[in-house]
Amino acid sequence: MHSVLIIFVWLAADLVLESEGNYSPWRLDNMTGLYCQDSCDQDKKCCSCKNKRAWQLEDRIEADLHIRYTDIRGSSVVYIHSDVSDYNHTRLDYINERLRKIPSNICDFPTIVELVLDNNEIENLDGLSCLSNLDTLSLNHNNLEIIRNTTFRSLSSLRSLFLKNNKIVDIEPNSFKLCCGQSILNIDVSNNKLDSVDVTNFVLKAFCEISYSNNTDMLDIKNELNFTLKPEEVYGSGGRINFEKCSFSSFFNCSDFGLDSWSDMFKHFDVSVAFTSFKLTCDCNIAELFAGDTGFLGKFLEEYSGYVCEQPPELNGTKLTDNFLEHPEKHDLMVCNITESCPQKCRCYNQPSQDRVVVDCQNQNLTTMPQFLPWGNGDKWRLLLAGNNIQKIEDRYYLSRIAELDLSENPVYYISESAAFALPREAQINIIGNKLTSLPRPFQNRDPSTLSLGRVLITCSCEDVWLQSWLSYHSYEDNETSYICQNLGGSEITVADFSSLHCSSDSSNLVIILVSLIGLLATIISVIVCRLFFFPEVYVLYRRKLRRVRKSCGFDYDAYISFYEEDTLQRKWIIGSLAGHLESRGYSLFIPVRDTDPGVSRQDYLRSQIQRSKNFIIILSEKYFNPPKNCQTNETMGQSQNLWSEFEFNIIWKIYRSDIRRNLIIVNFDSLSASEISHRWVKAFCRVGEIEDFTERRGSLLNAIERQLYTHKKYDDDNSTGCDRDNVTVTDLHR
Repeated sequence: MHSVLIIFVWLAADLVLESEGNYSPWRLDNMTGLYCQDSCDQDKKCCSCKNKRAWQLEDRIEADLHIRYTDIRGSSVVYIHSDVSDYNHTRLDYINERLRKIPSNICDFPTIVELVLDNNEIENLDGLSCLSNLDTLSLNHNNLEIIRNTTFRSLSSLRSLFLKNNKIVDIEPNSFKLCCGQSILNIDVSNNKLDSVDVTNFVLKAFCEISYSNNTDMLDIKNELNFTLKPEEVYGSGGRINFEKCSFSSFFNCSDFGLDSWSDMFKHFDVSVAFTSFKLTCDCNIAELFAGDTGFLGKFLEEYSGYVCEQPPELNGTKLTDNFLEHPEKHDLMVCNITESCPQKCRCYNQPSQDRVVVDCQNQNLTTMPQFLPWGNGDKWRLLLAGNNIQKIEDRYYLSRIAELDLSENPVYYISESAAFALPREAQINIIGNKLTSLPRPFQNRDPSTLSLGRVLITCSCEDVWLQSWLSYHSYEDNETSYICQNLGGSEITVADFSSLHCSSDSSNLVIILVSLIGLLATIISVIVCRLFFFPEVYVLYRRKLRRVRKSCGFDYDAYISFYEEDTLQRKWIIGSLAGHLESRGYSLFIPVRDTDPGVSRQDYLRSQIQRSKNFIIILSEKYFNPPKNCQTNETMGQSQNLWSEFEFNIIWKIYRSDIRRNLIIVNFDSLSASEISHRWVKAFCRVGEIEDFTERRGSLLNAIERQLYTHKKYDDDNSTGCDRDNVTVTDLHR
């Protein structure tokens, strides 16, 4: 009878396994000991969801654990019945109770593979890191508020994590990244109180599903570690990210995912994203995303064909796909505002549909053109200045990238030749309502159809004969623009009779040639003079124009601080105030006097640390390049330190010149004037105002320095930025 019972049990277990399908060994990167259902045919996406461990297939949980309270505050211990002696896999299932803490002796039971503590009052997850065999952790309906990035890291066997219906307001970046290349395949943090999600907590190498559904009304996507994707790495293994019943202040930006552009997405992502009840802000991020491969987009965004735009107001209630497929004229409405460097009284925004940045300063009573325009994602600018009081069109650095310039209804009476020369030939220029009496000669190189000038009353002279030839050559006909010679009977310039002016074509051409030669010679001389006498200043200004916040990786330090180390006052301020402020904000610094390892070759060591730093902070003082000379002892000491500070600066300068990712910040500690600075390049920084004065800005100096640092690290991790190291070659570094 006993034998019959054994056979019956064996057959029943076999039937259960057959109903689920057969399983075969499967490996996911560094994850071993897994078995995938044969119906998946070892497909990574399928197996990420349909996998088990051997003890699950064989139903080898030998014992259930129990909990006993130790005080009235919800503290407890785990125990097992004394009649159980041989076990390798145990389960602790304790739900619908009043447990407030993880049991204090849980580390005495490393055999736990399933821990279910739903519907309790647990407030933190301290004490779990010892459970290296834990496979499933469920703490739904508890009182958790914060998830640290160290909580799960050592749980190398964890596959399923359920934390829904807690009070979670913050999940630190990289919280779901396990050690040793392991992956949590199922994560549920739905129905919490999150107002933001870091990209590192859903862009994972492999998973089945991650759910953030039913969190706060307005969810932000952040990238606090400046995470970037590893080249040739594919993330997601076909998994699903669930943002159902979540709203976003704006749609994802490609940089949130560590991408330079949405076009790179298909190379790196094998995921689908689910939204429902999604109040979509149809801004520039949406426009950039839909500009790519919509076939891939259908896989990335589930049911995206049903999405409806809520913002901007002009698109409220319209279907997203209709806007792109049937109403291309609405693409221009999908923009993102830019506030940084936007001129006062103006509105600036990215407009991906036209690949441009729009700067709208209309009707703001401006008297001059803006000095600076903001940088954006586009390669060109549309500058709208209609309805102001601008009288002159003068040269600006941005004119060469203007796609459209609207100066209509301005009393413009003068256009400089340098401005006319800088404007691209294809740029559309509108100056209707002007007071022009002449046109600059460089306009003859452009098509007249690109100019909308209205009625231009010209006092014609021999110098204007070119206008007649120019307009006749292009067979120009435009009802909005007319060129009138008001002193030649008020006739159109194309038919005006210049004979009464007794113009000599030969002399006119000779003047043109001479003027051109003189202009060319003046340009050559100016270039030579600038190169000989003002090249440092020009270069510093050039680097300032290039300077933008970049998300470069591959650096061990955010900043290297170089100063005259024998100055006690400087040393105290740098280590106590400057370093204290920056390091408390998450920046990694190298300070030679503090961080140099004893016994190393100082020269090679400092060169290496400089090369590993992203930014350089120079504390300029009287003694940085010039040692004190008040006595022999001090002179010897000062010259020795002076050699090191000068050595540091020379290496810093070579790296800064050869790598535009680097930033150089100079703090004028002793308020030196340009004439008191001996170093030519540092003098140039002072002359053009690219220097922070210590005495004048003491109250805001620390914040001013921080704003110039490109990289911000808030959390430590083995690979917190998700980047490979960049190998930067510096020409002649060791010379």
